[in-house]
Amino acid sequence: MSEAKDIRSLLSDPGQNGAGPRVLSQIDGRARDFESAVRRAVPILMRKGVSVDPEPARLCKASELLTGVAEPHYHIPLATDPGGSRAFILFDPGAIGYLLEAALGGDLDADDLPPVTDLTAAQKAAMSRVTDPIARLISDAMFGLGLRLRKLPNESGLPKEGEFAVLGLAIGGNKERRIFIGVTRDALSSMAGGVFPGSRKSETASKMPAILSQVELDLVAELGRVRKRLSLIDALRVGDVIRLETPVRSPVLVRIQGRPLLRARPTTSGTQLAVTVLERLEEPRLAAPEHRPREIEAVMIETSREVPA
Repeated sequence: MSEAKDIRSLLSDPGQNGAGPRVLSQIDGRARDFESAVRRAVPILMRKGVSVDPEPARLCKASELLTGVAEPHYHIPLATDPGGSRAFILFDPGAIGYLLEAALGGDLDADDLPPVTDLTAAQKAAMSRVTDPIARLISDAMFGLGLRLRKLPNESGLPKEGEFAVLGLAIGGNKERRIFIGVTRDALSSMAGGVFPGSRKSETASKMPAILSQVELDLVAELGRVRKRLSLIDALRVGDVIRLETPVRSPVLVRIQGRPLLRARPTTSGTQLAVTVLERLEEPRLAAPEHRPREIEAVMIETSREVPA
């Protein structure tokens, strides 16, 4: 990447209280992907046409962010891969109330949906189910920065140290219903320089032996995913319809080794299904092929983990 050159000069740019604007621009550049991730993770937002409006990213500590967020809040502690730097997704009381109402099929058109004032154990459990898809799809959107997000145990809490690039998403344009995505500045700085934390420079790492360019890999056009309980999967019979979360005219992701590579639109070529490439998301860092479960196997394996032993 051209931005990988002379990263020290980029990070020393003045402005933004001395924090390099290029670091903030990295997370700002994924804002629309984050918006799409939230709307896809909560399908009722897409069906109702509810907007999710990105706000400019800023640099702050997690403790500083909390001073402007009322209680109770709900957060997902995360770590970046590679590098293991801290990250988080935080939901303010308005966002919590709105998402719980969406999960219960409530009237999202009402103007007076109240924020939660007390987060019970049952509500926390419901939020965990509602927000898991949000974290997963935001992690996919992060791949454009060369990062993935890995969920940490809830006991990890919000990080007490470090400076974070934080981007807010206002649900329905309402600044009292916001989701905040925070990634440590160090992780973004490392990726801007093309260097994974703890790794050597990308110029060396990216020199792949020519023979690897001839390796065949699976290219998977993902029409959609849906999570079902194992009991419902076991009950599926011939003729049953499995409704996917992807709208009919929505672009789909094309993945390589599980990583998003292209955004494409479904079409046909002769008598076969096909996809038309709309956008290339990122140059993938390819590895030698390894055995991976097929898509349906992977979904069933993941779903089965939710069933108590």
